[in-house]
Amino acid sequence: MIQKNGKILANTKQSKIFSGNLITFSTDLPPAQIRGNHRSHFRTFRYHYKNFQEQGIVALHNALLKNNFKLPFKKAIVVNTFYNNRLLDLDNFGYGMKCIQDVLVLQNVLIDDDALSITPINRFRKCTKNERRVDVMVFDTTNYKNVSILADSDFLLML
Repeated sequence: MIQKNGKILANTKQSKIFSGNLITFSTDLPPAQIRGNHRSHFRTFRYHYKNFQEQGIVALHNALLKNNFKLPFKKAIVVNTFYNNRLLDLDNFGYGMKCIQDVLVLQNVLIDDDALSITPINRFRKCTKNERRVDVMVFDTTNYKNVSILADSDFLLML
C-alpha cells in the first residue's frame, strides 16, 4: 500500500500508480466565442477556433520536444484543469477544448478523438486573475485493459 500525507494512493497488490507516457502543456482559457454557450456567428466562431487551435499547436509542439516516446496513442485520458479566478461552468469550457482535442489528432498524438479513443476529464481550480490558464494532461492508456479513476483532492490514475 502506498500512502502520502495519510491518504492511501494505491494498493500495490491490486494496482499501480500510473507510470506510462504522459504529455503536459498549458494554454489560455478558451475564448468565449467557442465555449458551449456561445451565440457567435459561424465566421466569428471559426476565427477564434483557429486562433485557439494555433496556440494549442505551439504549446503541444513545445511539450513534445521534451518527450521521447512512441506516438500516436491508441487510447488516452485527456485531463483539462481550468484555473480561473471565478467559478465557471465546466461543460461550456470543456466544449471549448474540442479544438485542443483536434490538435492532438492533427499532430499525431492521438489516432482519433472519438469516444472509444479518449476519455476527457474537466477539473476546476481557483486561482488569481493573473494565473488563469488551462493545464492539459494526456495519459497514454493504450496498454491497459481497465483504468479506474479516483477523484479526491487531486487527480490519480490507478491501473
